[in-house]
Amino acid sequence: MFASNVLRAALFFFIACQFLAVSAKPEYSLASKRSRSSLSKLLEVEFDTNAKRMSAGLSPRTPTRPFNPTRIVGRQSQPSPTLYSGKVVARDTNGADIGWISKTTSTGRIRMTTGIGDVLPVSLTYYSSGAVLGLSIDDNLNWKWVGVQGSALSGPSSTTVNGFVRSNPVAAGSPAAVVGHSAGSGSTETHIFKFNPTTNEITAVWVNPDSAVLDAYFYLSNGPGLRFFYLTSNPNLTSSSGVTRVSLYLA
Repeated sequence: MFASNVLRAALFFFIACQFLAVSAKPEYSLASKRSRSSLSKLLEVEFDTNAKRMSAGLSPRTPTRPFNPTRIVGRQSQPSPTLYSGKVVARDTNGADIGWISKTTSTGRIRMTTGIGDVLPVSLTYYSSGAVLGLSIDDNLNWKWVGVQGSALSGPSSTTVNGFVRSNPVAAGSPAAVVGHSAGSGSTETHIFKFNPTTNEITAVWVNPDSAVLDAYFYLSNGPGLRFFYLTSNPNLTSSSGVTRVSLYLA
């Protein structure tokens, strides 16, 4: 009887120790893991910008895309067009005024006038230095652009001179085209002029059929009598060629 009581007491003591050991073991349950994951997500939503995170004392978020300076393209400002208008005066190599482009043509060709009441009113739209433009004629007649008649020029040694006419427009950068002009048939170019707003000087280029762009120069036929305007790629023609070198200005 005594032995039986001792055995039961020992068994009870062993079971009690096992129960206490299990109760004292810390628990790392799935629920606690889920709780920490939910908290992290909550912080991500609550502090979704670096400004919010830093104001709360948190570190900034890691960039999702590294900075790439080549992806930044500055805005390209477009030059504003400026309208100029007036009359075109011809000056000799000494800078003295000779006359103006006349509004009166002869056989359809543009000539010079010394009468202020006979000048041709023109206007131009200036965009930037070096940009080619056209000289628009401000009257109510046909062929509304100052044009130059002809086709190819052979460069600085050229002896060909192309005469000024009134013309329908030919696009900038295009070689001479048949668009209709005041002197009859044949091709012309119109948007071949350049303008310097500082000096008011008008210069020109010429586009050959192969799209080669040549510097061009202005000439006036020698007198006496009517004097006509011409353009060529030769800067050194002499009076023995029947022409005189001139410069053109907007006045």
